[in-house]
Amino acid sequence: MMKPIIGITMGDAAGVGPEIIAKAFAHETIFETGRPFVIGDVALIERAVDITKTELNVVGVSDVSECVFEPGTIEVLDLRLLTNTLPFGKVSEEAGNAAFRYVERAVELAKDKKINAICTAPLNKEAMQKAGHMYPGHTEILAELTDTTDFSMMLSAPNLKVIHLTTHVGLRKAIDMINPDRTHKVISLADETLKNAGNANPRIAVCGINLMPARTACSVRARKKKNLFQRSNKPKKKALMSKVLTQRIRCFSAPHEGILISLLHVTTTKDMFLLK
Repeated sequence: MMKPIIGITMGDAAGVGPEIIAKAFAHETIFETGRPFVIGDVALIERAVDITKTELNVVGVSDVSECVFEPGTIEVLDLRLLTNTLPFGKVSEEAGNAAFRYVERAVELAKDKKINAICTAPLNKEAMQKAGHMYPGHTEILAELTDTTDFSMMLSAPNLKVIHLTTHVGLRKAIDMINPDRTHKVISLADETLKNAGNANPRIAVCGINLMPARTACSVRARKKKNLFQRSNKPKKKALMSKVLTQRIRCFSAPHEGILISLLHVTTTKDMFLLK
């Protein structure tokens, strides 16, 4: 079986992205499970290799088909948007635009089936928006470029995934965004994601909005939460909520093979519940 081709976007070149990439490629194990290459600018990757003293060979390519994927080499699909005179640590419209263009090209390659996965180095949202790309982050960019309507950001660990109802918005707006339709969509995404990953019977937890003492939280019953969803007149939604929410809510304290539904993108051990 051929290893997957992974396109790594360089991120905001005024930040740590290029250096992280250089240090990652310094480990030959990066080639054991995939065939990685960078979507960015050769000049900035060369600068990062020099700064990190990683002794890697940087090769510019104009198409993925030119990549050889050999350890000791960073192959870069060179978009030639920036120069190595870009200052570090400063919000740059130029760098913000380039960071967006790297992701845009990665999505094009994925849609054309030239790559199997996208890995993104960090971008600077202020710089990107200064360049006119008004997105809260990577999630929303990827959703729009792939014409995806139902989506959410997910954090993944070996035994636990966290998927958010709200991301990158102020607390007031985040609370306003929590409603039956959005909650149902995210629970459905969580359920579908785990099943697609091979978990036939996912365990889904929903984090509470109100912070309360753990002892009180453990005594809360699902019927108190059902009111949020009973306003929906759609039978399919009621059926899913009934299946997920009619069981007793128990305190979440240990890692499980499942998904947490994070309402506000901020969680504490006192406001997490496990639906068993």
